[in-house]
Amino acid sequence: MTTPRGLILLLAALGLSSCQLLGSKKEDFAIYGVELTAPPGKGEPVEWQLVIDEPVAADPTRGSRIVLKPEDRAYGVYKGARWTDRATELVQALMIEAFESSNRIVGLGRSSSSVRGDFMLMTELRAFEARYDAGAAVAHIEISAKLVHAARNEVVAAKVFEADAPAAGRDVASVVPAFEVAVNEALAALVGWTFEQGNANATEAEPES
Repeated sequence: MTTPRGLILLLAALGLSSCQLLGSKKEDFAIYGVELTAPPGKGEPVEWQLVIDEPVAADPTRGSRIVLKPEDRAYGVYKGARWTDRATELVQALMIEAFESSNRIVGLGRSSSSVRGDFMLMTELRAFEARYDAGAAVAHIEISAKLVHAARNEVVAAKVFEADAPAAGRDVASVVPAFEVAVNEALAALVGWTFEQGNANATEAEPES
């Protein structure tokens, strides 16, 4: 099998052990990852620091299974396939990597790290799914982002980022590369917007106490 560019495909036998669930069966999963391929945006380095929170998401979007949404709009998952991590963890890691790849920011970390951010990027992963439309499959990504000024505990900017990418087929091996295209498009826009809004609000005077 030829592994598509930007796709990590690992075959692993995963399943609940007998101590977890009596009588459960092992199920073979193909494990897929997403790679950043978009070139980093240009711009001057920033002096402010950024903390990136893990996105929130509703079921089934937040899980590790690869979600599909057929024409009847009933959610499902691709059998025998999953992401390397839960979708929210995967997107958080990709966001951090996208900011690091820009070479514009040094002070960067997860909300669980010791980085003291001037801003916090809070996101909601509203969609991370393959949609079937008129017989074709499209990878759909939707991220709602809020940039919070940490000192004031105030949302200074908010925007929704969406991206769609057509898949070559409806099977999971065809759909995953389309996810990669959509993720790269959405995150490139998100990173550029965050730098723009951070710069616009970093020099604002602190409110008087």
